[in-house]
Amino acid sequence: MVDEKQRQKLIDEIGKIRDQSIIDDIYRLLAVNFDDQIYITNEEQQHAVREGRTQINKGLGLSEEAANDEIDQWLSE
Repeated sequence: MVDEKQRQKLIDEIGKIRDQSIIDDIYRLLAVNFDDQIYITNEEQQHAVREGRTQINKGLGLSEEAANDEIDQWLSE
């Protein structure tokens, strides 16, 4: 059930925002289809996640900027 007081407070706070990047972020959040479904992963997928976490902990991950640069490069080829 929607709490009307909270809803109105949120609307009021959003109305006060003047930073375009925050407004853009809100639009992106609203465009996301929220899915509360629980995903069951198999052993191979669990292994891949563990491996990725280990790489990140070792500093082997990419920053968002570096990842975006790589994607842009791939798309321009």
